[in-house]
Amino acid sequence: MTMPEIIYEEMPTRWILKEFLDKNGITAYALAKETGIALNNIYNVCDPQTIPRKKNLDKIILGLRELTSKKVDISDLLVWEESDA
Repeated sequence: MTMPEIIYEEMPTRWILKEFLDKNGITAYALAKETGIALNNIYNVCDPQTIPRKKNLDKIILGLRELTSKKVDISDLLVWEESDA
């Protein structure tokens, strides 16, 4: 049995995989097929509060590099949001 992805509720970063996929015309299905990650897991990590485990993160980045022919890295998928406090 695999461990679920980690959900962070109070963090100043925002996971933007879904935005990246939309911006680059990539479907969750295409990413699942390229990475070998189950489609349900890809849908789960499209949630801005869910960051994949390192093993899946590596597969996602490598898959996005293949699908976009760009040098995708973590900074394309994770943004820091300053708080006003």
